[in-house]
Amino acid sequence: MAVSEPIIDPILSAQGILAGYSGGAGDAKLRDVSVDLRSGELVAVVGPNGSGKSTLMRALSRTLRPLGGAVLLDARDLYSETTARMAALRIGVVPQETSVAFDFTVREIVAMGRAPHQPSLWLSASESDEDQAAIAKALRHADIPAEFADRPISTLSGGERQRVLIARAIAQEAGILLLDEPTSALDLRHQGELLSWLGSLAREEGRVVFAALHDLNLAAQHADRVIVLCDGEIAACGAPAEALSAGIIERVYGVAVRSRRDPASGRPYFLSPVVQRFEPGRLAGMRVHLICGAGTGAELYAGLRRSGAELTVGALHEGDIDADAMGDLEDARKCIVPAFCKIDDQAAEAVFELVRKADIVIVASTPFGDMNAGNLRAAIQAAADGKRVLLCRGARASRSRGDDVCALLDKLRAHGGVETVDDPLATLMIGREVSVGA
Repeated sequence: MAVSEPIIDPILSAQGILAGYSGGAGDAKLRDVSVDLRSGELVAVVGPNGSGKSTLMRALSRTLRPLGGAVLLDARDLYSETTARMAALRIGVVPQETSVAFDFTVREIVAMGRAPHQPSLWLSASESDEDQAAIAKALRHADIPAEFADRPISTLSGGERQRVLIARAIAQEAGILLLDEPTSALDLRHQGELLSWLGSLAREEGRVVFAALHDLNLAAQHADRVIVLCDGEIAACGAPAEALSAGIIERVYGVAVRSRRDPASGRPYFLSPVVQRFEPGRLAGMRVHLICGAGTGAELYAGLRRSGAELTVGALHEGDIDADAMGDLEDARKCIVPAFCKIDDQAAEAVFELVRKADIVIVASTPFGDMNAGNLRAAIQAAADGKRVLLCRGARASRSRGDDVCALLDKLRAHGGVETVDDPLATLMIGREVSVGA
């Protein structure tokens, strides 16, 4: 006789929730969404942009009260029967973006994860042995070198900052971890290592891990269960092979994919046709230098290469997702600097030399701070030398210790020879500006 599996009560659940930001049910981002999260499993939520993934995360993390339905933590209403302190002891959150108002060090940020364990929500003056052990473990698991613990958070790149925020949630030692796009700024190695470790954390320590992901292959390879959102509703839920069928993906994302099965794991993976946004050979002989980072340049790089452009890139930090995507480029055509390090004089000169040889400089929608400000100086010099500079509209200055990063970006935008564009590849393809002006 087959023995039935025991029924495990959900630890965190959403029951028919309606959630949004306008206050009216008619504009809700989520409609009648029910989710059960149990200990011992890594659950991924996927879906197109605007499908409601971040809204669901906020509702489950006690930051966005549902307009209807209920969110339950251990069978108690998360909003009316659970205090903020109680929720903080049970739920650790890694948001998609976090702005740090003060220039804390990496270790200070990670130590904030211990706040719920203090007598009050303020950090105590001294750390216990337990606090110190949890902080050290968190730094180690997030692959943050000990020598960088005293580095100001403002000096980190997007991917490095994301690892610090993940470490903060790990230090919290909460039984439930909610992560909104935790792999978005990480390179290929750190993406796989992070999700493998989160899966082990769920299965070996009995935690709940719920992660919003963009990459369907990461979800398929690492999640125990996948929830697919589409237009604020659940389109599918189940094991990866069930929830991520080729038919469901085509219906939800509007793109045909080819599904394969990994012979080692038995899990599915997907291949999608390349959208032809380029004309092969159209840019042959054009020398282009690409300034990017944190995943903002990978698609541009691929399109430019297929179009025949002669490319150089940099400076990029080791471990950055763009550095990984451009690993096939010859060393002489790129400038790579160590992770967590500023572009020094030697690297700056290498970037200037690459820019001097280019006909066009493209500045991707990259966050700029103290670590990569040297790239802005190179772009400004290129514009001053009369080179064509295409500046993506999304380029921005992150919080920095120095006062010159915002000024550098403003100077670049204001330069008469700089074109502010939405899509630099399309701009080059059609031979005219897509849009000019900030």
